Amino acid sequence: MSDPKFTSGPWHAHFDDRADEWTARLPRVKGAAGQVFMCEIAGPDDSREANAHLIAAAPELYEACRIALEYWHSDHPNDTVAGEEARAKIEAALAKAEGRK
Repeated sequence: MSDPKFTSGPWHAHFDDRADEWTARLPRVKGAAGQVFMCEIAGPDDSREANAHLIAAAPELYEACRIALEYWHSDHPNDTVAGEEARAKIEAALAKAEGRK
């Protein structure tokens, strides 16, 4: 599997009261202050927050799926440590995507 080309996380869903908009943001790198604006979430008002959380969780969801597939395709599918790591990554990524984290 090739290395992904997307911007790695952690991304964060962010609501800007002044602009009345949801965005997905990434902390700045190399010591700069603030956050890097990644994307503005457009669409119906009742789905913008959920979409921002889902976009922000995308890197974690990708990683959780990758780990789970490695576990299930391994020679040791009953390895409880690897299975628990996969389960924990999936649960954390879903919680972030659902706005619970």
